[in-house]
Amino acid sequence: MAYSLPLRKQEVVASRGVVSSNHPLAGAAGIEMFGRGGNAVDAAIATLFALTVVEPMMVSIFGGGFIVVREPDGTTTTLDNFATCPAAATDTMYRPLPSTTAWLTEGDENNCGHKAVGVPGTLAGWAEAARRWGKLPLATVMSPAIRY
Repeated sequence: MAYSLPLRKQEVVASRGVVSSNHPLAGAAGIEMFGRGGNAVDAAIATLFALTVVEPMMVSIFGGGFIVVREPDGTTTTLDNFATCPAAATDTMYRPLPSTTAWLTEGDENNCGHKAVGVPGTLAGWAEAARRWGKLPLATVMSPAIRY
């Protein structure tokens, strides 16, 4: 099926960096970090924090995900900031049901209720990325979101 509307793509030209975001204020937060002497990681984290304010239904510190950073020397590192188990979790906290289907537990406790909740890792991941690879203090990176 052919797409009937013309597609237009514009070339992006920039001298120091590019910020892409779903919301103009979040993009402006990232651009502000470049203006303050920050790098791409500072811009990305500032953009994410701003998105938690201007699009909280899409981005939140209470989520999880992964951050992939490729450094100028080609080194690539992935931070896993997905949800993790609560500190009080144990390997015997669920009672498995004898079945051929994996992960079924008595009372469906691993899917419903307080035992099914993981600790979000987003905030820790963003802070760790800013600490490892950012140039600016976390307070500076968060400042546009706080302003918004």
